[in-house]
Amino acid sequence: CSLLNKMFGDYEEKFSAYRALLAYYLALPGKKMLFMGGELGEFIEWRYDEGLEWHLLEYDKHKKLNDYIKTINNYYLLAKPFWQNEENWDGFSWINDGDNDRSVISFIRKGKKRGDNVLVVSNFTPVERKKYLIGVPSAGEYVVDMDSSWDAFGGSRVKRRVKYKTKKQNFLGFSNVIEINLEGLSTVYIKKE
Repeated sequence: CSLLNKMFGDYEEKFSAYRALLAYYLALPGKKMLFMGGELGEFIEWRYDEGLEWHLLEYDKHKKLNDYIKTINNYYLLAKPFWQNEENWDGFSWINDGDNDRSVISFIRKGKKRGDNVLVVSNFTPVERKKYLIGVPSAGEYVVDMDSSWDAFGGSRVKRRVKYKTKKQNFLGFSNVIEINLEGLSTVYIKKE
């Protein structure tokens, strides 16, 4: 089956989980490849003897998924931390890779310029995480730059500029934290303003 069809849950949850997974995947080090039909949200596995199901773009969820993939691909091109330091560990560090009880993974992608970072936080359950604690590299204000659960992409969250102010607190090796509201089955990209 296709990756979308392998996602757990009902129709809506499959799309939410797929968007979250794609945003997580895109932010990881290494070159990316999306298998044929993935950008259309095909439920069947690609077949070499048939064409892609382009007619799916007539359906709202599939059209929004296609727009989402275009948007995150453009984001990838513009977000230098995602691709500047792929040959070594200078471009990646964990924030929290051990929150398996809540199925949340968070890490930082680092650009070559000091402070040029994108924080990536993925929630792989349908449960919203309110006031979820994230360690950040420096004090200041942080904004959600991209959210896979925005309604423009087929999610339920209205796109708006959300700011988070840091608090002094020791957390997993960080001396500053922010508390974010993390939608279920979502991945967010956060940058320091």
